[in-house]
Amino acid sequence: MTREWSVSPVDSDAVERISRSLSIGGVLSSVLAGRGLSEPVEAFHFLHPALSRLHSPFLMRDMDRAVRRIRLAVERRETVAIFSDSDLDGLTSLTTVVTLLKKLAPELRIRVRYPRNGENYGLTAQVIGEFAAAGASLLITLDCGVRDIDEISLAKGKGLDVIVCDHHEPGEGLPEALIINPMRADCPYPFKDLAGVGVAFKLCHAVLLSYLPSYGRTFLLVSGEEGSFSAASVVNGMVTRRWNGLDGAALTEASQGADFIAVYRCPVAQERLAALCPGPRVYDLAGEVRAILKGKGVDLSDVKVMEEFSICPEVARDGIEFTLAVFNEIQRRKSPKIIDFNRSVMGLVALGSIADIVPLSGENRILVRHGIESLDNTGHAGLSMLINGRPVNSRLIGWHMAPVLNAPGRMGKTDYTAEFLLQGEEKDMEEKGRLENDIRGLMEEINRLNAMRKSIVAEHCERIMERIGCGDMDVSGPLVFAVVEAPDGVTGLIANRITDAVNKPVVVVSRQEGQMFLKGSGRVRGAMDFFSRVEPLSHLFEKIGGHAHAFGFTVRQDCLEAVRDALVDAVSGGELEPRAIEVDGVLDVVEITPVLVEDLKVVEPCGSGNEEPVFLTRDAAIRSFTRIGADKRHGKYLFRDNHELEALGWGMGDRMESIAASGRAHIVYRLENSTYNGRTSPRMIILDIAPGSPTGR
Repeated sequence: MTREWSVSPVDSDAVERISRSLSIGGVLSSVLAGRGLSEPVEAFHFLHPALSRLHSPFLMRDMDRAVRRIRLAVERRETVAIFSDSDLDGLTSLTTVVTLLKKLAPELRIRVRYPRNGENYGLTAQVIGEFAAAGASLLITLDCGVRDIDEISLAKGKGLDVIVCDHHEPGEGLPEALIINPMRADCPYPFKDLAGVGVAFKLCHAVLLSYLPSYGRTFLLVSGEEGSFSAASVVNGMVTRRWNGLDGAALTEASQGADFIAVYRCPVAQERLAALCPGPRVYDLAGEVRAILKGKGVDLSDVKVMEEFSICPEVARDGIEFTLAVFNEIQRRKSPKIIDFNRSVMGLVALGSIADIVPLSGENRILVRHGIESLDNTGHAGLSMLINGRPVNSRLIGWHMAPVLNAPGRMGKTDYTAEFLLQGEEKDMEEKGRLENDIRGLMEEINRLNAMRKSIVAEHCERIMERIGCGDMDVSGPLVFAVVEAPDGVTGLIANRITDAVNKPVVVVSRQEGQMFLKGSGRVRGAMDFFSRVEPLSHLFEKIGGHAHAFGFTVRQDCLEAVRDALVDAVSGGELEPRAIEVDGVLDVVEITPVLVEDLKVVEPCGSGNEEPVFLTRDAAIRSFTRIGADKRHGKYLFRDNHELEALGWGMGDRMESIAASGRAHIVYRLENSTYNGRTSPRMIILDIAPGSPTGR
């Protein structure tokens, strides 16, 4: 059945502004404007997601204290315990933090743990006992912990200091710990949608920044001419105050308490500034810029600096904003340790973020874009083997890499993925060869578990749909509730498929013989915030946590019926309308070329919150239809008005053949390029289709 198609309204003035200012094509400009990027500055930052535009990690509550505690552990060579969630977001968080600690102090004693072999979600008394017995004095939780109040209290009682590094919604109270979590109500961090691995990266970044000579120092950035200075005070990457239109006396006052003054494009001589501000030392950033551009020419023209530092031309017109952008980029590039760390872990951040389906906007877009670039040239033996020479993009990560690496955890064998990721990089050739052999064995086992996972999910989904089809399972109510005898790690996958099929909230519970505690997952599509409806019932669960559209829980077997009834009440009235397909623009087939498809790649990374561009072509004149695939279930169109274009419909052979008889079709699709025998041609991947007008009007 054809779904509703919703074509994004586009402001033609915004399209023209973006196209003219950024010198990009009208189709791409229309896509950007349709996604709310109506100003050239917004569009530029979307297209050029620079790492220097990341917010300072010190904006997060408790970050300063957490950094000091980690540095103390490193200095004292304490035993550091790390506990992470067992999914890919948690395990990439674990690998990121372990990578940092090993770089800071290779001899540091690190004990890692995560739920394995059917253990309960989150911290447990058993895990804490293991850490205490190992002599740990600092515990860091990753992608979990914000709701583990009793367990963290137990850890404190055993002498462990605790840092919680999490991104999940807190409950009514907070644990007695240092809590790094942008979702806590009192955290001023401006971007709330980081994955667990994004928060872990922020913690690591803050630790590395704390070793720089600039840490804790106040910089006064100055731009403009005498009598009309602009200035900004910066501490640890945070702008604490701004001034405009300062005269000499006001600048002198503004410089009080500053350690350094940094200027760029400021015609006032350093000697004059030193006289106006006798306390701080004055630096001209032009020397730093020249050093960065060394080997690329020493032309310090604004155009060259903007290109190298990814600064929007409109930003460059504002002197103090340009100075801030240059200062931030210089700070990012000055530390070889930070650059090396980013190179080592940025791919992990992309992998964990896409696996956790966080919105790929704001800071997530920046982190994932750079992570994809890192994965394209990764030195991680295991990830390199998994990529196997394919070009890396968000689709490869989300559809291939993440499901494969998540499979062992879902099957109760988390150790395989943890070991695979923690192997890391090895520069010694002999050791690298040994590592590759070990990882090849791990990869074989992971692939076996992934195949098993696929089979189990397909089997249980088929059984549930059969029960629904024959009336054995009632789906007339507001919620579908299913109990399966399957590994608890696959309940979310089963719930995902069933909610797509029935268009209702779905809860799937894993029950196995002899279990007192059962685990389950809830999933929903559309606008409903499932978790906010369920959270008030937390007293019925042993543990619960999650996000708006997905949550996991542990419940006592004897409470299962009460939980089901309470969930039904909680989502009453929540039946969802079929979601419309959001269309970015309308194209004629003659507009679709390999160049257009290549231009649209700058919208990557695509995923939740930034979907792949989707287009509509009305009344496409069909030249031919062919069934393809071994079972002939799929179809291919060729077109009269664009002989190099083809359209593929997976599982749509019957519909496509029926519509082809009319000669014209309305088609909704995404675009990709196909290369065969050295020739590149554009291709539609059909998402939905309907008969066109016989007259083509």
